[in-house]
Amino acid sequence: MTTPVDAASPKQKDKIDIYFLSSPDPQDVEACQRLHKFLAPVIKNLPIEIYSDYSIPAGADIPTYKEMLYHADIVLAFGSSDLIDNEETYSRVQKVILKRNNNEIILMAILVRNFLFDEPPFSLLPLLPTNHQPLNNRKFWDIDEAYTTVGKELRDAIKQSCPYYLMANRGENDNQYDKNN
Repeated sequence: MTTPVDAASPKQKDKIDIYFLSSPDPQDVEACQRLHKFLAPVIKNLPIEIYSDYSIPAGADIPTYKEMLYHADIVLAFGSSDLIDNEETYSRVQKVILKRNNNEIILMAILVRNFLFDEPPFSLLPLLPTNHQPLNNRKFWDIDEAYTTVGKELRDAIKQSCPYYLMANRGENDNQYDKNN
């Protein structure tokens, strides 16, 4: 199932920059790391670079690195009550929403843990998984099924919203891309 996404203005680049934004809560950071791992086949077949607060390179200037959030093509906000409650991350979400409203960035929410996601700002965003079951809901699904589902939905949303990247990089990844369509 494809998640509708508001297309941002295409940028002339040779890769798709995706920023994982979460609260510093260990459960949210773990969700980022797991999704990154589950996206490995997509990352290997599409021109994607993942950035996040949990993987800031050693020795990097942290404030400068965190500014990459505002220059990403796609931002994934890992939704939880901790993201909303943390002033720093919530402030960053608000800035990304402004960029989204100006069609400068694609912003999607990943439902990590149950919270009031039917309230703004999350109620205004495309939400993964599309069945609105939190990734940590073990009564609904096991962990592999949860992350595989979100990985597939995210892959489909990337292909839908970033076709200009796919066409620009067809030569290198022709066989892989054709197998996945």
